[in-house]
Amino acid sequence: MWECTVFFLISTNSENGLDTYMVGSGIKHTIGTYNLNKDIYIPDKGSVDGDSGLRYDYGKFYASKTFFDSVKQRRILWGWINEALPQPKYIKQGWSGAIPRNIWLDKSRKQLMQWPISEIETLRMNQVDLPSKLVKGRSMLEISSITVAQADVEISFSVLGIEKAKMMDPSWTNPQLLCSQKDASIKGGLGLFGLKVLALKDLKEHTSVFFRIFKAQSNKHVVLMCSDQSMFLSALFVNNFSLLNSYVLCFNILSQLLT
Repeated sequence: MWECTVFFLISTNSENGLDTYMVGSGIKHTIGTYNLNKDIYIPDKGSVDGDSGLRYDYGKFYASKTFFDSVKQRRILWGWINEALPQPKYIKQGWSGAIPRNIWLDKSRKQLMQWPISEIETLRMNQVDLPSKLVKGRSMLEISSITVAQADVEISFSVLGIEKAKMMDPSWTNPQLLCSQKDASIKGGLGLFGLKVLALKDLKEHTSVFFRIFKAQSNKHVVLMCSDQSMFLSALFVNNFSLLNSYVLCFNILSQLLT
């Protein structure tokens, strides 16, 4: 996000947001130096710059900004969903903004957390409930009662056979690259499993949102969450590449997957 750099404060002891002009011991600062002559930013030792560094969002998310909501004491982040569409299509499409989200630090004070603002829930209508189902390997369960282009989905997986998870190679440090190498066409030891969304009846077009579970050397498990748009052919001008969420988010998902 260096093209549209923004500085803001995050509390190290609360999920509440902070006003931009607050200072004190409960604030974590990321420090670096700008070279005005060369127009470059030099991060301090220990900070990671470039594509291998941490990101807000590994999907189509660009030019983000934040503001402080003084009424609800929260820091809100939003951005632009960038797609390589011609300008007339952008205008016809209308709103191209990302869902606003709260941001805060996790308990370790090292990971930036985010979640859609609660006001998004007021947009929900026509709820569809599906009872628990056992889905066997290489099979699918169609949710035929949802036909809209946009849906807010809450889903919980209980996974059997966790011992089948493959060992995770310690060299796999780039989750975005891993998602592109292990797309929705490649079967794993445990997984992939997830959802096919924006799908045609014959599945010639769809977007796969899926999970893979790996066993780490620490005897714990790591979950990789990916979104594969390579079969979404209608959007000819959309950048079709594998998207993903971060490892930390996937660790949180793991507690639900294994219960």
